[in-house]
Amino acid sequence: MSAALRCNTAACSRTSAAASRAPRRAVACRVATHNVTFKYPAGDEKTFQCTADKNLLEGALAAGVEPPHLCKTGSCGVCAARVLAGNVERADFLLDDLQQEHGFALLCSTFPRSDLTVITNQETELHTIPYGL
Repeated sequence: MSAALRCNTAACSRTSAAASRAPRRAVACRVATHNVTFKYPAGDEKTFQCTADKNLLEGALAAGVEPPHLCKTGSCGVCAARVLAGNVERADFLLDDLQQEHGFALLCSTFPRSDLTVITNQETELHTIPYGL
């Protein structure tokens, strides 16, 4: 008989089967953690750790880093940034292909998939790329 193991990590609903006769029990998933460096236009830099299950804005705020943000849903564009190095997973519907090709990302809807370097405060620059081309 196998018992289901349910992850007890916040925002995770994974369940896996384990060869055991034990009843269902909670376990913690191992979520990858990445180093994220925010570069600000004035030259300041802040580095923090962000797990792969948190978007960059959530990770930054949890680490005491305050990038520009407003709505936290991707509709305002205030948290626009540009990925300089590393891999991310974006919510594709928020930015068009051309904006993504130029490296733009919204911190509230972008998840780290490797260590990253990101330049923040890119709202104005985001709008210089014509939307929908």
